Amino acid sequence: MVKTKIFLIRHGKSKGNIEMRFQGWNDTPLSELGVKQAILLRNYFANKKIDLVFHSPLKRAYQTALIAFKGKEIPFIKEKGLIERNFGKLDGMSLEELKKEHPEAESFYYGEINEINGFGVESVVELQERSFETLKTIAEKNEGKTIVLVGHLFWIKSVLGKILNVPYSEIQKKSVKNASITTLKANQNNETTTFEVKVIGGKKHLNFLV
Repeated sequence: MVKTKIFLIRHGKSKGNIEMRFQGWNDTPLSELGVKQAILLRNYFANKKIDLVFHSPLKRAYQTALIAFKGKEIPFIKEKGLIERNFGKLDGMSLEELKKEHPEAESFYYGEINEINGFGVESVVELQERSFETLKTIAEKNEGKTIVLVGHLFWIKSVLGKILNVPYSEIQKKSVKNASITTLKANQNNETTTFEVKVIGGKKHLNFLV
């Protein structure tokens, strides 16, 4: 059996996070705090062997990857499949703006409900299917390696829900802070790939800078 170690990193805190916006595909950069968090990630991975770094095409994830793995001579690969949940018309909208339009704005923003109608938001089912397929494809193409995927909150939680086979509403209760590290192990045997969740949202490396 071949084992592949996978680190899922949520990007550092972005300007959109601070402004409490539905970011989705909206391309916001890291905030000053996000840059500091990425430097702490660099310290954590300084003495760890990493073979490949995959990152979402969005700026906040790419910046996190560049800072966190600066100085390591490893390939950086832009992977469209790591992109965040598409929030449709909500992309870039602030929570305060949506509260004026929808009574369940806060419940949706804080993950108490998973869907909201009328804005063209990507469904949880669609998100889980594409997220898990991306993870599985990357793992199968990199058997036996140690790899990093730098992405987004909803992407990471959708993958966890699929692996753990629990309702997405249960995964929403798990804490996956900015710049946290979720650790997986892929077990590959012949043509079968299964995943184990080792750590969800590890953040000791952040020294309370969350």
